[in-house]
Amino acid sequence: MVNIEKTADMAAAEPQADSSPIWKTALERYFAETRKGGIKDAAIENHLWTVQTPEDLLNGIEAIVPPNTEPSISWARALKELKPVLLGLSDFAAIIAWAFGMDGKTEIDSKKNAQPVLAELVEMLGELQRTLPRIQKYEKELPMTDALEKALLDMYSEIIVFCAYAVTTFRNNPNIGRSPAWLSFNQRFAQTKTNLEKFSRRIDEVVDMIRLSRESRTAETVAIIQNTKSKDPSVRLPCHSIPHGLNLRFFGRESQMGILKETLGPEKNRQEMRAISIHGIGGVGKTQLALQYANTSLGIYDLIAWVPAESQIKLVQALSAFTTKLGLAEEHDQMDNSQVVQRLKDWLNTCGKNFLLVFDNVDDVDILEQIWPASSHASVIITTRSPSVASRRSKKILRLECFALEPATEMIYALSGKRPSQECDVTAAVELCELLGGLPLAMEQVAAFIRDRDFLFSEVLPKLKKSAEKVFARTRAIDAYEHTVSTVWNLSLEQLSEQAKILHNVLAFFDPDHVSEHLINQTKVRLNDPAWEFLLDDFDQLMKLTKDHGLRPENPGIWAELVFRAGTYLWEKEQPYLAQAFIEFGIHIHNDDSSSTMAQAHRILGHILLDIAQPHAALKAYTKALSIRLRTEEANSPQIADVYDSIACSYTEIGDMPNAFDFIERATAIHLAHDPQHMARTDAIRAMACLRDCRPSEALQALQKCWKLQSLSQQEIEQSRYPKHSGDVMLLARILWALEERSTGRELASRAVSIRRGIFGENGGPRVADSLFHLALMLSEDGEHVLSAKLLREITQMDVGMKEIKPHQARAFWFLAKEEGKIGTRQDLCEDLKRQAKTAYQALKHGQTFDDSDQAYMNLVSWMLW
Repeated sequence: MVNIEKTADMAAAEPQADSSPIWKTALERYFAETRKGGIKDAAIENHLWTVQTPEDLLNGIEAIVPPNTEPSISWARALKELKPVLLGLSDFAAIIAWAFGMDGKTEIDSKKNAQPVLAELVEMLGELQRTLPRIQKYEKELPMTDALEKALLDMYSEIIVFCAYAVTTFRNNPNIGRSPAWLSFNQRFAQTKTNLEKFSRRIDEVVDMIRLSRESRTAETVAIIQNTKSKDPSVRLPCHSIPHGLNLRFFGRESQMGILKETLGPEKNRQEMRAISIHGIGGVGKTQLALQYANTSLGIYDLIAWVPAESQIKLVQALSAFTTKLGLAEEHDQMDNSQVVQRLKDWLNTCGKNFLLVFDNVDDVDILEQIWPASSHASVIITTRSPSVASRRSKKILRLECFALEPATEMIYALSGKRPSQECDVTAAVELCELLGGLPLAMEQVAAFIRDRDFLFSEVLPKLKKSAEKVFARTRAIDAYEHTVSTVWNLSLEQLSEQAKILHNVLAFFDPDHVSEHLINQTKVRLNDPAWEFLLDDFDQLMKLTKDHGLRPENPGIWAELVFRAGTYLWEKEQPYLAQAFIEFGIHIHNDDSSSTMAQAHRILGHILLDIAQPHAALKAYTKALSIRLRTEEANSPQIADVYDSIACSYTEIGDMPNAFDFIERATAIHLAHDPQHMARTDAIRAMACLRDCRPSEALQALQKCWKLQSLSQQEIEQSRYPKHSGDVMLLARILWALEERSTGRELASRAVSIRRGIFGENGGPRVADSLFHLALMLSEDGEHVLSAKLLREITQMDVGMKEIKPHQARAFWFLAKEEGKIGTRQDLCEDLKRQAKTAYQALKHGQTFDDSDQAYMNLVSWMLW
């Protein structure tokens, strides 16, 4: 028996005298792994450190290559590529040598059989060398915090444990180049490489945080980054939440199960998510079919979530419980349900795991938006009674029908456990199935009624004919389904609209098999009863409401003003697109070019258009506001100066600086002629314009003058919760950054993020996203690419349901691809980020010519989002 502790100590001490405790701990894991693989020969440990340098390893490899052979030519090329790789892996040369059996003459013969795989080994080690951070440098230069020690240990251990796996694989498979073990080895290496990328990223993040913490005035930036959502939360996988186990009495539906497997099954390199809607009448077996697929698919999905979706409350409760089970949230976390759901959605979209979501019994498809995934790894099932709901969220629709007579008869035989021997009982069973219409829920209940009372089919048939309601009422609900035939139909009837209920009640008086279709769909029929007007719905619903209710306000001015107030409120609450619709609707109601209210409405519309990066449209709105003001005000009045300020702002966003300064000077002249104390806003816009014109010193003077006119200090501005003051802080941060006061500028940008999160909520919005983006740019320029990528990634994971956030996400994806490239992320992953950016860009620009440049993405968002 080998003395493992002694061997581990010897191995840890041999390579270098100053081996770190972290390295020794990792080696202990190494020997534990080799024991798992059955390696117990003391001779292996005796040769462990005979190879300690890349040169020793190369010499050892060359010694086993037979000269003047065809394989030796390919080996020569591979060895040439291997040398720089091993130089980069010098700290691990000995352990890699032993792992691949280059430690003694006894291994030469077995290694000759593995010659064809050397080139692939070189490629693998090259990937490993490119992935490793400069970890020894970090150990020597930085204080060893708990976070850094854990990150380094994870990195060392991953390399060491892989090498241990390689030891057992190569020694147990001498002819590995010709055996299935090589495939397993490749798969294990791919997983190791993925883990190393994650650990490398984590080490870089920890190191950057340590460096930031050592600088002055960085507490705010550190806090912002620490609060950023982690991309790789600690989750418990696999994780399955299915309300009922496998139904051993599940009958038929083989073709439907085949459709589900073909449509939803996770495939390698799948490019888009898969979704299918199952619809049909109540009791037809939609839920049972979905349950059967979920229970038989546990092995192909990393997680399965069953989500009751008949109401918002049930949906959110189920998602919250699943999030906790998965490990993304704890029961004591102080988060509301919407935050929990958003966290789950963000994780699902970025986890890279195959998952299945089942939304059962959907009535309102809109409630699915909050959790609807965007990942290509997603598979989704919707069950619903409504064909229109079924078509809203998925391309693939599976209509579930009742069983035909023959399979229905076989089903009731199987479920009841009775196969009739007499002809009269066979006839009764067939008639019974005809009476039940092949409805699975009804047949299940009748079968249970037969089993419980040991009836013959000929005995239960007359009872069902006489009083079906009593038969169904006396039968309990089946397992895995909460309804009976009676309750499922009551539920369906309750969900009918008032008009549908009227029609349903009328149809009860018609012949059940011969209802004339033209009575329902013939729009030329004229009915006097208002209750039947819905049958004649030839016009757009909105126009019909306008006509029926005579929407003609007696006082359009008052009505429009109320609409303007609502629009202004929505704009202040970070909903510019909805606010735009309100303001434009109000203008349509009361387009009075002589009203000061209308002038202000056009000005607010301009503010909104600036927020959504439409400066030319904003300029048009401001110009309209000016024309109205000039009809009601003196040309040199302060109200005209206010509009001049807005026009200057739009020109600044466009980048037309001469016109911007022209209107700033016009506004300044008016204020100086009246009351200079009222020109604070003019000075703020001057500060913005000067910064855009690359004159940061003048910008700083203008901003400080703006605050002085308001009798406010910088400290008071920073502590204010007034939304526009957070814009002032962000502007000051950018000014100081341009003046090379980088540490202070970055700290103020972090302060702006904190202020805006406090105002607009943790989930963020356009202004939070914009502040995070500019802070990320600052970190990038300072060389903190890992932390910059972390902030950009947070923007990409914000609520994708918000239309306002989409331009910010497109921009963030584009620059995130650049940052990931700078920190060594694989090229294919960077290209994928670029593709996401381009897709988002084209969706925003609606097919316009694509401009593949940084500036094109910058133009998606306002230059200064105040």
